Amino acid sequence: MTAAILLAGGRGKRAGCDIPKQYIVFRGHMLIFYSYRILSENKSIDDIIVAAEPAWRDRIISELILSGINTDKLLAFSDPGRSRQETVKLALEILSDRGYGQKDFCLIHDSARPFLTKTLLNRVLSCRGYDGVMPYISVKDTVYKKGNGMIDCLMNRDEIVSGQTPEMFRFGKYLAANRALSEDELLYKVRGSSEPAVKSGMKIGLVSGDEKNIKITTAEDIMMLKLMENEKDGL
Repeated sequence: MTAAILLAGGRGKRAGCDIPKQYIVFRGHMLIFYSYRILSENKSIDDIIVAAEPAWRDRIISELILSGINTDKLLAFSDPGRSRQETVKLALEILSDRGYGQKDFCLIHDSARPFLTKTLLNRVLSCRGYDGVMPYISVKDTVYKKGNGMIDCLMNRDEIVSGQTPEMFRFGKYLAANRALSEDELLYKVRGSSEPAVKSGMKIGLVSGDEKNIKITTAEDIMMLKLMENEKDGL
C-alpha cells in the first residue's frame, strides 16, 4: 500500500499572512485543495493523512466536499508537531497503527506546493527501485560557500541540486529512521524529509522535478499568487 502525508500544519510566519499560507484562497480554493485533489485522484495512492491543526479540519473537509472531491481516501488527520519533521513522524506513527509496514510506501508533500502535477507525482510513484526518491531541480546560479562574511570557496553547481516534494520512502525503513532521531535532531536539525533517510543509510534516488512546483513561503510568493489570480494557465 502507499499512503500520502499532506503537511498543512505550519503557521507560515514568513509569508506575512493573517492565516497559515496553505489556507489562503487562490482561484476560489484554499491552496491545500490543489495538492489534495492531485493526490486523491491518483490510483496508486491508497490513503491520505492530512497534518493540520484541529481548528482547520472541518473547513478542509467542507472545502473538499463542496468542490466535489472524494474524501474516501482521507484516512485520518494528524496533529502538527513542534517542527516539520516531528509533524512527519506523528503522521508516520498513525500509519504504523493502521497497519502500514515494511512492504509499504509513504509519500510526503507540502500543501504549500499547490502546483503539483499528475506527471511529477507519477514520476515519483514509479521510481520504486530505491529506499526512497526525491524530485530535484538543478541549480542555475553560481554557488559559493560563505564564511565569516566572505566567500570561502566556489562550489561545483553540477553536484548540487535543490530538493522538492513529494518525496517517497519505503515505510518501514523510514519509520525506523525517524524513530532513531534524537529530540534535538527531530526539532532543530532536520531540514528536509530525506535527511533522516540519508542519515540512516537509506538509498534515495533522484527524479527530475518541476520548475513550477514552487513552495509558497514568503510575502513575495503571496504577491506572485495575486498576480497569477486571473491568469488562465496553471491550476
